[in-house]
Amino acid sequence: MNFAQYVGARFRRFRVEKKLTQRVAAERARVFRPNLIRFERGLVDPTGSTLVRFAGAVDVTVSELVRGFEAQLSEEGSDRPVYPPHAGARPGSPREAEAS
Repeated sequence: MNFAQYVGARFRRFRVEKKLTQRVAAERARVFRPNLIRFERGLVDPTGSTLVRFAGAVDVTVSELVRGFEAQLSEEGSDRPVYPPHAGARPGSPREAEAS
């Protein structure tokens, strides 16, 4: 599960817990309902301002909305970034050892 999917699922959980319809939550976030649906489904990578709007719509903080994502990432391990070796590294060079 990537960040957008995780945050969208958390948002939906908060919305349902607070008994808000998608229409009402969209109005509170000042977005069109189709955009809210795409957000809930994790189809868009949210910006900071998007997170603030959607968190406010369900009366939670952005921290509450994203809480637990790092723990979920480490459990899966699959979405963790893999960094390539340093660009100037040659096999067996000290730079290659630094890069790994």
